Amino acid sequence: MWISKGMACGPCSAHAACDVSEGARAGAPAAGVAVEPDLSALAAGSDVVAVVVRTDDEVLEVADVVLAAAREGATLVLHSTLRPEAAREVEGRAAKV
Repeated sequence: MWISKGMACGPCSAHAACDVSEGARAGAPAAGVAVEPDLSALAAGSDVVAVVVRTDDEVLEVADVVLAAAREGATLVLHSTLRPEAAREVEGRAAKV
């Protein structure tokens, strides 16, 4: 499972992806990646959720949706350049779920 914002869907290990970029979504099937427009549904059906977005605010926004929908024991991986405080904020939010 892969979530990105305006970047190419379809990392080598992704089975499904959610992306705001129409171009990235269009290219995903050719890479063998299913496109799921509903982030909550994608998170709920995934054991590992990899998030690639550009800003701390985007990380926090996506993490809130993923954490609310993810199954117990799921892993949230942040592949974004963000401030350490934002990563700790996500950690704190995850601990409350």
